[in-house]
Amino acid sequence: MFFDFDGFLVESDSFYYKQMTLVFRKYKKKTPSLRTFKKEVSALGVEGFYEKHGIFVPFRERQEIERGYRKEHLHELRIRHEAHVLFAICRTFEIKMAILSSNRIGIIRRVLKQSHLQVDEIYSSRDKSRSLIEIIKHHHLKPKRVAFGGDTKDDILAGKKAKVITIGFSNGYHTHEQIIEANPTFGGKEGKISSLLEVAKIILENR
Repeated sequence: MFFDFDGFLVESDSFYYKQMTLVFRKYKKKTPSLRTFKKEVSALGVEGFYEKHGIFVPFRERQEIERGYRKEHLHELRIRHEAHVLFAICRTFEIKMAILSSNRIGIIRRVLKQSHLQVDEIYSSRDKSRSLIEIIKHHHLKPKRVAFGGDTKDDILAGKKAKVITIGFSNGYHTHEQIIEANPTFGGKEGKISSLLEVAKIILENR
């Protein structure tokens, strides 16, 4: 079982929104609302979001501002409470768990540690479909026995490209309508999935 991190296991939008406001303040730009932030970052990506709002600065310069915020406030970034139930179910039925995220492995490990949770593997990648395909091939896994849970249309499309079971989570960065567009195995037109407890139920019923 592969899990996305930001937006799926972690309710991180408000954390990254606060981080983003520091960048806007430094460059004296009007700060957009949290709703706008979520919508535009999902559609444009981080770079596209900043550019749309007239912030054209070197990545490293912006990264220094963001890194400073993360260093001081990372303890505020916590795993969703129901993830403890999800992980316990996977452990009970000996389902291996891995995180596949574009976030840094170091950050993921620190957040897991402060939440007292563990997974079998952590992968950091900006090309999730390619990574899934390579991991499946390397470990001689059967795609039909592998699942990937994510909260964005891109996550679902990456899973579909790797021919694995996909679980669309609609309580993260993308809306249920956007998730439906990707047509996941679970969480699409047949019904919205807005809790990790529902993900746990799907795993139990399809293990």
